[in-house]
Amino acid sequence: MREASVLYLHRALAVLVSCYALGLSACTTGQTHALVRAVYAPPFRIPPPEMQKLCDEHDGMKIYRTADNVAGFADKTIGVVDPNQGCRSTCKQALKSRSYRFVEAAASEKYIRGDQPRAKPYRSLGYFHAFVERPGLYRFTREKLGHANCRIFEQWHAAKYPNLIKQGRRFPGFEKYCIATWPIERFTARHEIQEHHITRERSYGWLNTIVKTVINRKDGILMAESRRHFINFSKHDGGVHCVHDKEVYVGWNLQKVLKPVMPRR
Repeated sequence: MREASVLYLHRALAVLVSCYALGLSACTTGQTHALVRAVYAPPFRIPPPEMQKLCDEHDGMKIYRTADNVAGFADKTIGVVDPNQGCRSTCKQALKSRSYRFVEAAASEKYIRGDQPRAKPYRSLGYFHAFVERPGLYRFTREKLGHANCRIFEQWHAAKYPNLIKQGRRFPGFEKYCIATWPIERFTARHEIQEHHITRERSYGWLNTIVKTVINRKDGILMAESRRHFINFSKHDGGVHCVHDKEVYVGWNLQKVLKPVMPRR
């Protein structure tokens, strides 16, 4: 780590000296970018002033209201352009861990058209990995193996993990269970989680903020929000994150807001 620090420092000093010799106004755009990257690159992890202000104002998770005995929620946390992509990472994890009994989500026609399933055995790379076949509203639940509504999940499982199937094994967490897909006419979950991204283009790359929120769908009240800020450098040579006090920093943790009922056995 110390050698890396010295390397980055030497890189920054070299650029700074060359610019100073010509006058700072004579620095090329490339030299300026290199200097910024060298100063703010890991392992220093020093946010520039604009980002530090964001970190100080709101970084981590703020909880304004909680709910007890929550059986499930509506999920709109995936897909920056189109959030309606069926049962994806948040949904899978909630059902895999048995934290919640159901997750509701939509699958849009735009998503279905843009993520066409491919020929066997690779069609799990299409929209089957969201456990849907067509646009609509859905409820996803964890059921025992053999349930009729797990048909899409089982097709995905067979295509995604053929080696496990040959060994008589299954995807960890679903040895005895599967995810069932239920078409519904409307969402009935009282709570909804959402996500959107804010991207700001800068000379050094991109300053990003990921915002996640928990909403009470009945009255529209914001229950909690989480903001995470980070930099992606244009030259792919590292990034910068907010410097947290680990004793007080709270990352995204849905169960702190929507406290689940006891899981089914």
